[in-house]
Amino acid sequence: MAISFDRATGSGGGVGSSATFSHTTSGTNRMLFVGLDIDTSRTVSSVTYGGVAMTKINTQSSGGITCELWYLINPTVGANNVVATFSGSGTYHVIAASYAGVRQSNQPDGQSANNTSGTSIANTITSTRDLCWHCAYAYGSGTTSAGASTTERSGSGFAYGFFDSNAAITPAGSNTLNINHYPTGTVFANGATFSPYAIEVDITDTASATDTISYIRQIVKALTETITVTQLHILALTETVTSSDSYLRLKRKWQNLAKNVSTWTNQNKN
Repeated sequence: MAISFDRATGSGGGVGSSATFSHTTSGTNRMLFVGLDIDTSRTVSSVTYGGVAMTKINTQSSGGITCELWYLINPTVGANNVVATFSGSGTYHVIAASYAGVRQSNQPDGQSANNTSGTSIANTITSTRDLCWHCAYAYGSGTTSAGASTTERSGSGFAYGFFDSNAAITPAGSNTLNINHYPTGTVFANGATFSPYAIEVDITDTASATDTISYIRQIVKALTETITVTQLHILALTETVTSSDSYLRLKRKWQNLAKNVSTWTNQNKN
C-alpha cells in the first residue's frame, strides 16, 4: 500500500496558553503529524488528538523561537480536536497534517531539525526503508513557500507551513525538502521520514502437503500486495492470484515469490 496525503489543517496564529482546532482524518493505516512554534519563554506541555497523547519527534530553539514536530499512529478517523497546551500564554502557530497507507509501527523512519539565516532552508534526512515519504514543519521570520522537489500542504504566504515530498523516496537514502523564505531571515525546519504500510508475512515458511488451497492463496496474495514491482526495482515480479489457480500452481507461485523477495524483506522488515 502506497502512502497518500490526506489533508492539512491549521490553527492560524494565536495568543494563549493552548491552541485547539478540528482536524479530520480519513483513509486506512493513518498517521498524523502536528508542527508548531512558540517563543522560548514557554514549553509545550502536551499535544493531543481526540484526547489521545501524541509523541514528540524533535524540537529546536534559536533566536527566541522553539519549533517542534509531533506524531500519532492510527489517529481516530473523522473530525477530532487537536489540542496543544503550553506552559504559559503567548503567541503560537500550529498545523496538523495526516496521511494514509502508513506503516503502523516503528515510526518515524528518520528525523532532522535544523535552522539557518537566509532565503531558503534545506531539510535533509537519510531514510532507511524503501518508499518512505519526507515531511517537515517550517517557520520563518518572513514567509515560507515550497522550493524544488517539495510540496506545500498548508496555505501559502504565511510565516509557517507544512511541506512534504509528495512522492516515495526510492531507493532508500538521502532526501532533501527545499523551503524558500522571504526576505532574508531566520527559518526553521523540523522534518521526518515515514514508511508505508506493509502486510507482515513470514516468507521463511514453506508450503506443505497439509496447507489448504485457501491458505496458500492468502499467502500468495499477501506477498503480491506487499512486495510490488516498484519496490523490487530489478526483480521481475509478475505473479498474481486468480480463482482458477490450482493447488500446485499456487504453491509454485508462493515458492517463487518467497525466493525473489527474501532479500528485499530482510532489508526492510525492521
